[in-house]
Amino acid sequence: MAFLRFYLLLQCFLVFMSGQVSANQVDVIPKNISFVSTQWIDKLGTFRVIRFNSEDEPCFIVQNYAKGLVGDLTRSDSICRVQLPDKRIVDVSEDISGGTWFEHFQWLERGLNFVLDSSNGKFNCILSLDKPIGTLAQCSVI
Repeated sequence: MAFLRFYLLLQCFLVFMSGQVSANQVDVIPKNISFVSTQWIDKLGTFRVIRFNSEDEPCFIVQNYAKGLVGDLTRSDSICRVQLPDKRIVDVSEDISGGTWFEHFQWLERGLNFVLDSSNGKFNCILSLDKPIGTLAQCSVI
């Protein structure tokens, strides 16, 4: 009889605790995000790139956590513009038709490599992560 009371009390406790656990909010990656990647870069901290579905948002975000992901967000930049080899500036947010986007992200030692796909062709772009805010990624023809 004591065992049965203990068992019922334990079951009630477990049901109560499971209700408490499920009541906590769970972070979910929104459906409009198509790519997320993080990388530790020596002496600069952890970087995260977030690419959205280009139909929703053609730009991507680069975040920096100088003390790693356990620390506060140090910097967050929305990357919409790049510089082509002929010094022209391309802003993907100005292409209303949606024919220009960023893809194929790869981490470098101190930068981020990605491709600009546009009606003018494909370009390999490198964003230096140790440069000041507003520094444009430099692109070359693929």
